[in-house]
Amino acid sequence: MRIFEQLANTRRELGGKALEAFFRGSSSISKRTPWAKAALRDIEIHSDIGYRSDSSDAAHTLDIYRPKNAAGKLPIVFHVHGGGFRILSKDTHWIMALRFAQQGYLVVNINYRLAPKHPFPAGLDDTCEAYLWTLQNIESYGGDLRRLVVAGESAGANLITGLTIMNAQRRSRELEQRVFDANVRPIAAIPFCGFLQASDVERFFPSVSPLVRDRMEVIRQGYLGDSRAEDTSLADPLCVLESDVEFERELPPFFAPVGGADPILSDSLRLERAIRERGGRCDAPIYDGGIHAFHAFVFWEGARRAWDDTFRFLRDTVPDA
Repeated sequence: MRIFEQLANTRRELGGKALEAFFRGSSSISKRTPWAKAALRDIEIHSDIGYRSDSSDAAHTLDIYRPKNAAGKLPIVFHVHGGGFRILSKDTHWIMALRFAQQGYLVVNINYRLAPKHPFPAGLDDTCEAYLWTLQNIESYGGDLRRLVVAGESAGANLITGLTIMNAQRRSRELEQRVFDANVRPIAAIPFCGFLQASDVERFFPSVSPLVRDRMEVIRQGYLGDSRAEDTSLADPLCVLESDVEFERELPPFFAPVGGADPILSDSLRLERAIRERGGRCDAPIYDGGIHAFHAFVFWEGARRAWDDTFRFLRDTVPDA
């Protein structure tokens, strides 16, 4: 029996490495397209900035994207990449940062420590540290903290939703208290195709294939299986929002685009209901045919519509300087 378990674990690990290699390869190739080369020429990028003075780990770095020749203080997008808490990086998610920067945003695109080597709350803590660094330093790059947006996809959507909750609710952990005490509430939150309840993946099992079930269990086990955290509630930020806990500050408006063919579609719809029941705004448009993280495929018509809708939402919610 142990042999079969070892074989299953090996298959899972190889599957994860193959998936990461595919995304890294696709990211590298797409960066060399004429469209990307032309778009990147208009963007100034400050790469691999450390956001923790006590660490030289590449996981504790971020990139800043700034439109060239931009005048005045710019609105900010604080962006957190996806990858099931286990794979990928800011470098694989450059295209999301680029799309926001093309619209005149100063983008902070972060790395964080990955599971299973670093289970919960490592990724969330790093998100907090990068956010606090941003609050302290981004004005020197031309950012306007009065117009700060948080965004991320999949696992990154989970992390920025947790970060948004910290800004609305004083919590017990010291690092989360520092976020609350900084008192710089995001003006909007954009969780693309969010994986918003990490502890329970079986809720998706009736409607997904055995292969997808296996990958979901790998994500859950890697992120939470070896965690020693006393409080894991922010691994499930959706459940916090669905609970009857009261927040001290108002939540910002949310925009949660999701693909119609995404196996975790229901999390975005639950998010929409939860925030509306709290009296807030959450739009969760569904894009027919869109797979998980479909918005990364920027030449697909559905992805273009999703980005157009995202920027329309931001024009409605982010004031001019």
